[in-house]
Amino acid sequence: MTSLPKSATRLRFEAFELHLRTGELHKNGRRIRLQEQPSRLLSLLASRRGEIVTRVEIQQTLWEEGRFVEFDHAVNTAIKKVREALEDDSDNPRIIETLPRKGYRFIAIVDVVEDPNQVSEIEPNPVSATSTLELHPEAAPENVTTEQPSTVRSRRTSILAVVLLFVILLAGVAMWNSRAPAATPGHEIRVEVLTPPTADPTSLAISPDGMKIAYVAISEGRPQLQLRAMDTGAEQALPGTDGALFPFWSPNSRSIGFFADGALKRIDIDGGMPHVLADAPAGRGGTWNRDDVILFTPNAGGPIFRVAASGEMPPVALTQVAAGSHRHPRFLPDSRHFLYFATGVGETRGVFIGDLHGIDGPVRLAVQADAAVEYALPNHILFVNQGVLFAQVFDPANLKLSGDPFRIAEKVTVDAAMNLAALSVSGTDSILYRQGSGGGRRQFIWFDRRGRETERVGEPDDSGILGPSLSSDGRHVAMYRTVNGNADIWLMELGRGVRERFTMDAAGEVNPVWSPDRRRIAFSSNRDGAYDLYVKSISNSDTQLLLKTADPKSASSWSPDGRYLLYRNANPDTGYDIWALPFDMNDKPGKPFAVVQTKAEEREAEFSPNGKWIAYQSTTSGRSEIYIQPFPAATGSILLPVSTNGGAQPRWGSDSELFYINLDGQLMSVPIRYSANGRELHPDTPAALFPTHVGGAVHSNDRQQYVVSPDAHRFLMNTLTETSSPITVILNWRGKPQAVQSSSASIH
Repeated sequence: MTSLPKSATRLRFEAFELHLRTGELHKNGRRIRLQEQPSRLLSLLASRRGEIVTRVEIQQTLWEEGRFVEFDHAVNTAIKKVREALEDDSDNPRIIETLPRKGYRFIAIVDVVEDPNQVSEIEPNPVSATSTLELHPEAAPENVTTEQPSTVRSRRTSILAVVLLFVILLAGVAMWNSRAPAATPGHEIRVEVLTPPTADPTSLAISPDGMKIAYVAISEGRPQLQLRAMDTGAEQALPGTDGALFPFWSPNSRSIGFFADGALKRIDIDGGMPHVLADAPAGRGGTWNRDDVILFTPNAGGPIFRVAASGEMPPVALTQVAAGSHRHPRFLPDSRHFLYFATGVGETRGVFIGDLHGIDGPVRLAVQADAAVEYALPNHILFVNQGVLFAQVFDPANLKLSGDPFRIAEKVTVDAAMNLAALSVSGTDSILYRQGSGGGRRQFIWFDRRGRETERVGEPDDSGILGPSLSSDGRHVAMYRTVNGNADIWLMELGRGVRERFTMDAAGEVNPVWSPDRRRIAFSSNRDGAYDLYVKSISNSDTQLLLKTADPKSASSWSPDGRYLLYRNANPDTGYDIWALPFDMNDKPGKPFAVVQTKAEEREAEFSPNGKWIAYQSTTSGRSEIYIQPFPAATGSILLPVSTNGGAQPRWGSDSELFYINLDGQLMSVPIRYSANGRELHPDTPAALFPTHVGGAVHSNDRQQYVVSPDAHRFLMNTLTETSSPITVILNWRGKPQAVQSSSASIH
């Protein structure tokens, strides 16, 4: 079938129906979300059923001549997304067959549905496409008018030449002086860079010379630093960076600082393994100046510290915090003053300027930002408010803002819990950002024990659904969603997929946990600075403060008898620890006590159904593993290792079975045996059930991304259906001088 009738409107195969004019894909009448590029690829293959479509043909058909695209990576990604949408196995295909070194063939039977009102004429199937690395319309001059196709092709070729010339010139300038801004003339150009999947889209950074991008992507179920060269497109994973967060560059663009394994680390991109600079149990961003001073926040609560980039001197606290934390510092050009974001309430919350020498500041900037800000040449502050990226003129000499803010981009990704936007600025004139939600587009999907999808609950959601908790009757799931930059607890009725907002406070509320009687939900909120523990009734608006301390806290599990609430505590000295909050017979909270507290990270603890044991993940061995211990722990209690090759996100199915996610993303089952007296527990060898798609095993700040049905026969997975959008790079950004501003932005 080399061509289709002009009147063809739909293609039917198996349980699927592809709408040719809209690119929509349906399965049994239900729409399957498929991105534009994979949708066009599917149209191409299905319209040529039974034929070999070579990779060269795919490139020539889907990408117009003159496009600058990483073809191999783009084709592989598009094919993978098509197969995922069609639930087709590449090893045992039903729909699309791979022919090594040749191409692909659509092998399913296709029925063509025609529009009877049109004349049936045979013509080649038109398949147009937009490159995964493309020039945006914003790059064109404002006076461009409609042009003929030949003129458009000519203009595209010219723009491509400008892009390539800019990259070459930028590389030359970087070699001459990595601190000097590029002076390449030309229009602003926006380029999209396709990246591997990531569950942490805000962890990215462009080098000061503008030639390299560091970002976090998922590799074998674990987040890892990836390095992309802007001039060649070459990409490499940096060894020893598993679990990396919040990368930031050295001024000479040769080294990267990042957080992993409860420490601030440094890696040289020319080779070698990372080495530790300082303890950072729950790091919250860093920055590096030309005097080799690094500023960083080691914990989820507390001040900014300074340390030598060599790690030879011990860290010293630089700012003072009454409540909340100071995080994500960014040095200004003088290498003395720095921007940072302060959590808290009222006037203590927002963007501030600090002074390395303690002479000036802190100075509060009058910008309404939802996350940390960036300084960009020529003399602008960049910040995100309600998903919109703004720029405003800023004089770094007198530390003053002027003029009105103006828009740069829409729908920019923000991680509300981390107060971080997916935004980075080079030392030249390049800006990069991601669009979309902080947690990616997600869908709640029920799977059976063999990994077969049995039901989808609700609609796909791009508001960063995280932290699901199932009610004891299995009828409702609580979660938190980030809408307009604010995180709140939401409830979903699983039978109908209907959502409703549960908390209404303007602060952030995260990580809900149901009480065993289903009458209340415990959660964490930063409404009074640090993340404290609260509880709210299901039947009314009554909200009670359970526990307030200086350390950030996150609820994790309620004991079956309702007498204890386990929570994760972020301590400045010991990092993440597991604590318990007891309740008396009147549900009044008592004095909390430590359950597991070491220099390693202990987190995501969950009570067994009988309440006698807890399972949790810990890095005591050097990587995340699953452990079980009695509750409450008695003298001489034995810590039982469960996982054999790394693991995270434990969930009990019953007293005799534990689940967790392996570091390669597999859901694992562990049978549990007991001694005759029931006082000793013996985990069996873990067995893999099926691969999960929840965004990796170990998450930076969030807990389990799945729940287990009461009968332990099904698993509701918080599935990532679109893991990340491409990184957009703005080249030749010149700001917008006040004299030529045509309009000003109004921020609410």
